[in-house]
Order: sequence, then C-alpha cells, then structure tokens
Amino acid sequence: MALVLKHQTRGQFLARLRADMRDSIGNRTVHVADRIMALIGAGDLTDTEVRNEFGYSVAQWNTAKARFNALINARRTLRAAVGE
Repeated sequence: MALVLKHQTRGQFLARLRADMRDSIGNRTVHVADRIMALIGAGDLTDTEVRNEFGYSVAQWNTAKARFNALINARRTLRAAVGE
C-alpha cells in the first residue's frame, strides 16, 4: 500500500519517524525498525531519504539496517516459538 500523507509533509513524516526511533525502547524499537524496513521495501521511502534523516554515512546506515534486520528476525523467531 502506498504511503499517503494527508496531514504532514514527507519531511515531517521522516522527522517523526526518526524521533520515534530515537526515543523508543524495547519492543517499540523493533516495531519502528520493522516499519522503516517495510516502508523501504515497499518503495515508499528510499534508503537515501532515511539515511539522510538519521544523519548517517553510508557505512553507518548499512550497520543500522543490519541491526534493524537482526531485531526484526529475533522478534519473528520469538513469535514462532512454541512449547512442548
């Protein structure tokens, strides 16, 4: 589904997404990371837009993306866990 912004600009959305990630803890961090990666995967945001909003170099952004993906995969593993 395409990103449709009615009450904020694209720049404002990116700034709010960045602030949300900066202030998040625990499960919220994983949720925001998942949202960022989903928006990039859907083509609604680009790596460059998000990287610039976060103020990262290319290497720093690649490290952050790897960390985001590790968090997302850990959550998926946890959700898939079953008892005996």
